[in-house]
Amino acid sequence: SVDRFMDGIQCTSCKNGVMIFEETKEVQDINELMTDISALDKEIQGKYAECESCPAKIEVTKLVDVLKAAITDYGLAHQTLQKGDLDQGRYQLEKFIKDYEDKHILSPYNAYLVNTYITLMRVCSQMGAVDRAIRYNGVVIQRLEGIEGAVPSNYPRLVEYHMSLGDMCLKQAKKKASNRTPLGRSTTRKYLSEAKTSFEAAYKGRSAIYGENSPRALDAKRLFEEAKKEFNAYAKSFEKKVKKPTAPAAPAPAPAPAAPVATTQAQEQTSASA
Repeated sequence: SVDRFMDGIQCTSCKNGVMIFEETKEVQDINELMTDISALDKEIQGKYAECESCPAKIEVTKLVDVLKAAITDYGLAHQTLQKGDLDQGRYQLEKFIKDYEDKHILSPYNAYLVNTYITLMRVCSQMGAVDRAIRYNGVVIQRLEGIEGAVPSNYPRLVEYHMSLGDMCLKQAKKKASNRTPLGRSTTRKYLSEAKTSFEAAYKGRSAIYGENSPRALDAKRLFEEAKKEFNAYAKSFEKKVKKPTAPAAPAPAPAPAAPVATTQAQEQTSASA
């Protein structure tokens, strides 16, 4: 239904809730609605959508205009990618995030935003911008897991996003391991930790979907064990070696007593004898 798409429009007043309109008719093709507003029932014209979190409301037709603009920009970016222009396509997709998420137009969980992050993850990986691809991959997982019931338990695509994140993090950690600066060490340790966590999640998910002893599950388990081993070895390489305590030095011998000083009488006798 249309409200599925409208639910992803963020409230411009509180910047928190989403605008909801419950009375929209079923539309077989969302493109029909985007090109012809008359796809809505006449009695809906002039009605308002209300924020789920505050008293703000907006005309349904304006809500549809916002969604139409977002779909148009999203489509143009994908057309650019289809032409093989990764640089420009990436620019348009990142601009889409700035225009519609950073400015609080669409909810962070809006399907078009989530799909934009998915596409950016793949594009950046193809372009060799692995650090950025890792960041976008993490956002995809966070968004899909962020709302209870958004995806089914052990959703195969989500499991594979964990797998791809683990793979990129492990490879990038190995690449950066030679950088022993404080920032380099911190980044490597972070990527190894993320790889370990992601492969573990992928192993559990694949085990539930395909069986614990399935090739897919065993492959994830192997990578999880590898990431765990790499993480532990890297952490251990920076542990400070504890020095054995040295034996206390032997006390210095007490100084010998000084010779007694001759008495005055003995000195006088010696002088008289001389």
